[in-house]
Amino acid sequence: MENTDNDYVIDNYQPFFTNIWSFRGRIKRTHFWLYLLTYVGITFSLLLLLIILGAVFRAPAFSLLMIPVWGVMAYLQFCVVGKRYHDMGQSVAIPLTLVILNVVILIATIALSTMQAAWVSSHWYSYGSSPYTGPIQVLSILAIIVAIASLVCNLIIPGCVPSKPGINKYGTNPCLPADQQE
Repeated sequence: MENTDNDYVIDNYQPFFTNIWSFRGRIKRTHFWLYLLTYVGITFSLLLLLIILGAVFRAPAFSLLMIPVWGVMAYLQFCVVGKRYHDMGQSVAIPLTLVILNVVILIATIALSTMQAAWVSSHWYSYGSSPYTGPIQVLSILAIIVAIASLVCNLIIPGCVPSKPGINKYGTNPCLPADQQE
């Protein structure tokens, strides 16, 4: 029996879609880019749907549904990035550190902005900056630096660096058939 195009698609993409929720294993660059395109499409579609529903029903509560949508999609993205790092023979320590750093900076910025708003509202007569302006500016610059590092570590490196040949501690090479593994 001959292999058809459908067999090729099923054999090559089935492992990607069945293990999408797991950090285990390796995926090749093709699957990384396929997931990324799917991720962007689904995320923007869901967020657009929630914005439209919020506008139609005049219920801003629909925007709160964006938080779990973003959380699930971010988890899936991190799983895929982790598998690409595993495919390159690396751990996910650096991307994970950048994600944690992004969250800490975001929380600190929100807290300082809230304190600044409270200070300005109670000191309306003092035109100019508050004591929180400097730290907020420093956090903003730090957030930009971490965002650029995250872009490099979560998109450019996993999307461009080739697989480590052969078997590594994270599994077999997804680019080679099982009978050609070292």
